[in-house]
Amino acid sequence: VPIYTNGFDAVYILTGRNTSPVAHRVAPPDSPAAQTLNNRLGLHPQRFTKMSDDLRTKEGLLVYLDKIYWRKYQPTESELIAELHLETVLKVSDGTIYRVKH
Repeated sequence: VPIYTNGFDAVYILTGRNTSPVAHRVAPPDSPAAQTLNNRLGLHPQRFTKMSDDLRTKEGLLVYLDKIYWRKYQPTESELIAELHLETVLKVSDGTIYRVKH
């Protein structure tokens, strides 16, 4: 099962499992480049498409860790939920595991 996360390094340290980082922003969301080069969220288009496809077709999971706030190049939790149509699988004290709604 593919796993995408905003804390790929933390998940690897804690579990030993390789994960993929969530699609990152190509440019700051308020920059002119984000308006012309990117989709609505300013995310890297190819990486976003792959992430979205993996979550849908391979029943992948998205792990969002609440305490990772310094990666401004990543979309917010609410942006990912809205754009990918995610539902909660498991909520814990420091994050949430999501999957695409069926």
